[in-house]
Amino acid sequence: MPRPLPAACLSLFLAGCVAIDDPVAAPAACPVIAQRDWSAFVNAMPGPDARPELIVSGTVTLPSAGYRVELRPGPADRSARPVQVVELVAIPPDGPAAMVLTEADLRLAMPALSAPPGAPSPYRGVRILCDGEELAFIAPVETAW
Repeated sequence: MPRPLPAACLSLFLAGCVAIDDPVAAPAACPVIAQRDWSAFVNAMPGPDARPELIVSGTVTLPSAGYRVELRPGPADRSARPVQVVELVAIPPDGPAAMVLTEADLRLAMPALSAPPGAPSPYRGVRILCDGEELAFIAPVETAW
């Protein structure tokens, strides 16, 4: 004959230990905790074999040591003065890592649209995304001649 009371107590005990929607257990999609000092400009300095470059830089704070982070060019919208998307890619550590807040300085140099001297910047702004989440929007984007 089964004993329902001990079985019910055991199932309640186990159900209390396993939380399916526990927000603490689920890792964050974008691990960036804080960010600062974002800047973007077009380097259009003249010179032999010079080509305009969009330079984007900033600093992010991550939850532990060992992350590999980088900025990658993304798509630009199709307007006359587009907003350029830059993707922040964060790869977590493979093994054990110190659980200490870690800052990472980031910089991306990519080919830029050109504009004649004295014209407004070829970009309306730069949008920094991390796993689809907007971290920053940089505007205006100045051009250095």
